[in-house]
Amino acid sequence: GPPPVVAALLRTVPGAGALMAAALRAAGPRTVDRGLRRAWHDPSAMPEPLRASYLSMLTDRSFAGALVEMTRAVAPLDLAPRLGEIGVPVLVVTGDDDRIVPVADSRRVAAALPAAELVVVPECGHCAHEEKPDEVVAAVESFLARTGLTG
Repeated sequence: GPPPVVAALLRTVPGAGALMAAALRAAGPRTVDRGLRRAWHDPSAMPEPLRASYLSMLTDRSFAGALVEMTRAVAPLDLAPRLGEIGVPVLVVTGDDDRIVPVADSRRVAAALPAAELVVVPECGHCAHEEKPDEVVAAVESFLARTGLTG
């Protein structure tokens, strides 16, 4: 969920959402670029069209507003005690250099799921599907074949 101060502002201050949306648009390019660098193991490998697509979202007035509304709607859920109830096969994929969701967290989730498989993609950050798509597709295909989940 959002930082507690952000959640409190969104719940209690009239107009806070519009103000935050405007602030996001104003600070957006720097903020998004900083976030992208943090999300990738090797930010220099990010294709320019992908970087541009992330940055272009900020020019859409509805994007910042939607992000604020999504943040407002997020509620903390205590799902950890219920992970053991999930009986279907689950593939957990993470990059070994994920600085947003630590690998240790992905390991804990996979360990708590009765039928989980963990794949840690080497030299990869948070956006494994973008940074190492071939490795992620291979992991998914292999998982689907082993579990019989393919059509």
